[in-house]
Amino acid sequence: MPNYWQKLERVKFPSNCLDCKRLIKAGQSAWWLKGWGLTHPTCGLGSKRFVLSPVYTDNPTYDGNPFKNINKHLPVFYDAKEFRESQK
Repeated sequence: MPNYWQKLERVKFPSNCLDCKRLIKAGQSAWWLKGWGLTHPTCGLGSKRFVLSPVYTDNPTYDGNPFKNINKHLPVFYDAKEFRESQK
């Protein structure tokens, strides 16, 4: 079962925010996830600008087909094959 962030209108016990590490005082509102902890309503839940990793952006080194040479053997394969045949 997936865990979902729950909005707490009033926090009972003070705790540090997971994102900004500032104190969330008792009585303040916060987001809570079981097993993780609390975050401020403006921290870490989509309020910040999300930046994709360079791997997922337009990059010519990643635009090609990764499986283009999947059936090609490396020179190590042919060296090993030649060695096995010489042992017969």
